[in-house]
Amino acid sequence: MRRIFAQITSGEVIPHAYVENPVLTKEGKERLIAWHNTLIRDERGNVVASLSSGEDITEKRQIEKEREALIEKLEKALSQVKVLSGLLPICASCKKIRNDQGYWIQIETYLRDHSEAEFSHGLCPECKKRLYPELTKKP
Repeated sequence: MRRIFAQITSGEVIPHAYVENPVLTKEGKERLIAWHNTLIRDERGNVVASLSSGEDITEKRQIEKEREALIEKLEKALSQVKVLSGLLPICASCKKIRNDQGYWIQIETYLRDHSEAEFSHGLCPECKKRLYPELTKKP
């Protein structure tokens, strides 16, 4: 520190008003310290002292890193989300949807193309009974 102070007082080094650097504690742990520095001058403008105050910002920086990681994760997730909104013209009979080009397409195709939805098909009990009555007769 004496060497650095000598360089500052001689004008060889211009100190930064704000600096962050790691400091090793007595327990051997590294802490990040934010230093605020200023020079004290005599009446002739010569540097006679420096004044520094330090603030431990270790937790603050860790929280900021976690926050940035979470924001990045949320932005990535949001970029992958497809949202359906607005009015969908749908046929009251066959349930096809009219797309932006004016073509009528199956609802599954429209939803697959405009969302992340995947489909598997089956028959509800009413349709099974109507389409395959022989399979639904009770003995």
